[in-house]
Amino acid sequence: MTKYKKITEDLRHKIYNGTYSTMEKLPEQNELSKKYATSRMTIQRALNLLKEEGLITTKRGQGTFVNSSSYQGKISEYIGLVNKFGGRHQVTSQIISFSARFPEANEMDCLLLKENDVVYDIVRLRYVDQEPFELEYTIMPIKTIPDITLNILEKSIYQYITDTLHLKIGTAIRKIRADRADTYDINYLQVDPADPILELEQVARLSDGRPFEFSQTRYPFQNREIYYISEP
Repeated sequence: MTKYKKITEDLRHKIYNGTYSTMEKLPEQNELSKKYATSRMTIQRALNLLKEEGLITTKRGQGTFVNSSSYQGKISEYIGLVNKFGGRHQVTSQIISFSARFPEANEMDCLLLKENDVVYDIVRLRYVDQEPFELEYTIMPIKTIPDITLNILEKSIYQYITDTLHLKIGTAIRKIRADRADTYDINYLQVDPADPILELEQVARLSDGRPFEFSQTRYPFQNREIYYISEP
């Protein structure tokens, strides 16, 4: 892993665990340079990546602060759709596409991957009680979540991770935004071109801190409400 990515991961972990709390000012770049024994340019690259993730923001003349924007939230012990609805509703999946490929630059950053690390590229339409509920675009590193099959995708990836791979799912960081319906939304979610779409971008981690999922999930506006419970 490159130096700036190691620094990004360490700062990200400190934000997640509360070492740097919401609205707290981060140390100055010179101080971070000394702490990590590197150049200011390397520190700047690490901070830029955290800005892209929405974790920090820079205020001119004041410094860099941990973000408190409403579109960013930490989900503890995130569960999948089957675990959420499966006991009360029928959850099914339509596999739109499923392939393996090398990661793109933003996927490498979010999942801490190298250029030659292969990822699964998954697009699924999820139904709840036979009605289109969400459209998922998911990237998962094969080295972390191996041997995914169509049969697994038609059921539950998260149950496969916990029940078969015996891995514990940890936290997820989400960005929430509104968007216009695109061609896939119109075709698969059965929305009108003028309908708004809610998109959740997520990086999910295992309990040991390894990121295993980078995803965008899109919902018809009437299908989703977001609740956050603040942590002590």
